[in-house]
Amino acid sequence: MRIASEPFYGSYYAGLIRKIEHGTQLHIDFAPLEQSGWEVCTITAQLSWTLLLEKCREVI
Repeated sequence: MRIASEPFYGSYYAGLIRKIEHGTQLHIDFAPLEQSGWEVCTITAQLSWTLLLEKCREVI
C-alpha cells in the first residue's frame, strides 16, 4: 500500500473533503471510473466512508 503520485505533480492527498449544501445525486467515488489516464486508475481496492454533519436546531 502507498500513496499514489504523478511524475510532474507529486503525491496525492490521501483524502477528500467536500461541502455539499443542497444535496447531491446518487453517485460512486471510484477513481478507476472517474480519472482515466492518472495513476489512481491502477488501484485494485479503495476504502471510503461518508460522514454527515448537520447543525443542531434548538427545539422550544
